[in-house]
Order: sequence, then C-alpha cells, then structure tokens
Amino acid sequence: MSSYKGQNLFGSGVSRIRMGGLKERHEVHEQAGADGLRVTTLGKGGKELVQEGTLVADVVDDLMGLVEAIEGAMDGNTGVLVDDMGRRFEDVLMIEFEPGNVRKVGIRIAVDYEVRYLQVG
Repeated sequence: MSSYKGQNLFGSGVSRIRMGGLKERHEVHEQAGADGLRVTTLGKGGKELVQEGTLVADVVDDLMGLVEAIEGAMDGNTGVLVDDMGRRFEDVLMIEFEPGNVRKVGIRIAVDYEVRYLQVG
C-alpha cells in the first residue's frame, strides 16, 4: 500500500511510482558577437517522482472524496512518500495532481491519475 504523509490516499486502486534521476541545475550564458556559450553550474536539483494509478470507488461521491483528499495533501509542505514495495522517499513535495476522465469499471466508478512530486531534500 502506498501512502503520502502517512495517509492512505491511493489504496483504492493500483499505482506505480517512477523515480527520475539527479539533475545539475545550470544557467546558459550567451553573448552577441561571441562564439560558443558559457555554462554556470548551480548545484544539484531535486529528483522528480511521478506516480500513476487508478482510484476506484462504489459511487461518484466517494470517488470525488478520494480526489479531494489528494488535493488536500497538496499543502506546500513536504512529507514521506512510500510506494507499494516499501520504498521510502523523504522530503517529498506534491506539486501536481492531474485526474483523468471518470468512467465505469463494472459496477464501480474509477478515474486514472498522475501525481508529480519533487524530492527537495
């Protein structure tokens, strides 16, 4: 079961988390009339994490409650993200939640989603 900030926000359906690599922050400087460019490195940037999955509920109101709980967790504060395999990602900030189209799955209601996080620590 995956969780964010100790809350089981995504347990109603299947989810998976993809971890991005480390990035070097940089600025590119170019000057008119000069060949080439200069790059200034600014240190390591945060890793991006992308979670994709499906939320499932018995009725639309319950499904919208799950969506609202996820949106409520996007409060500008970092937390711990734990995936289904028990991997812990510390100092993670939820920066984007994108639900898809609501659809019927048998007698239940579902919505696919994508969540983007930034590991800032």
